[in-house]
Amino acid sequence: SIGGSSGIRAMRAETLERARFARGTELVIRHTRKVEGMAESFRLSAFGLGQVGILVVIAIVGFVRKDLTLAEATAVVLYVREVSSSLEELPGTIVSLQQAAPYMRRLRRVLAALERRRERESPAALPTHPTSLTFQDVSFGYPDDSPGCTDVSFAATLGQWTILTGLSASGIRSVLELAAGLEVPDRGSVLLDSTDLASVSTVDLSRAITVLPTEPEVFEGTIRDNITWGAPNASASTVEQALETCGLGPWVRSLADGTETTIGQQRQRLSLETRTRLTLARMLVTDTPV
Repeated sequence: SIGGSSGIRAMRAETLERARFARGTELVIRHTRKVEGMAESFRLSAFGLGQVGILVVIAIVGFVRKDLTLAEATAVVLYVREVSSSLEELPGTIVSLQQAAPYMRRLRRVLAALERRRERESPAALPTHPTSLTFQDVSFGYPDDSPGCTDVSFAATLGQWTILTGLSASGIRSVLELAAGLEVPDRGSVLLDSTDLASVSTVDLSRAITVLPTEPEVFEGTIRDNITWGAPNASASTVEQALETCGLGPWVRSLADGTETTIGQQRQRLSLETRTRLTLARMLVTDTPV
């Protein structure tokens, strides 16, 4: 269900994020093993690990009193120094992994949804000019047992605002994923006019529906790559018009490489406002009916 240039970009983004996550995990494991080895060697408690500097003093005093040789004292000092650097780096590495974890969870959910959504031999056709999106007693939970939403019913109609309100973690993000067809309800139906989204192919859904998430994603690649994600063959004039419409024209023109500037998590950190405007531009270029 993933094909073409946008599919290649998606797989490349997934590979990059998985590699970063793996490197971070290996770093935490390596640092943790050093600390555990030190604690085992010197029979240190958690409190004792916070007092590693005392070991240096012990080593020096032991050498002065001739209880330790110079080589033994030096080994202790160097070992403490090495493990101390691990203790210093460990918190920052853990924070980086915590920041990456939500992205990995979302990525896993999207990929798992493709496996759960079995393509039908004769998928239903979406309406050409839909006028309503309806939730009928919809309940949904994620495969990893994370809560989704329960008993959701509403109708969003063409040309009118439909506003969902709720507390944090009340399930609005799940509703958006169901509305985009990324997930299939455990119970109930999501209808576009009278067509059940569960009966439509993922290719047709991706061409018909786009969602602006609360945390828009910026992928590794150029500005043009990011904007043409859903329409790889979009012309330069279409891309420029979308950027102007979303208020990003002056910013892009200020960059030396313009739309060929490489952005992404590790290349150029962007504010939430800029990421949102880029996603809006991507939606305009994709030009879906919903």
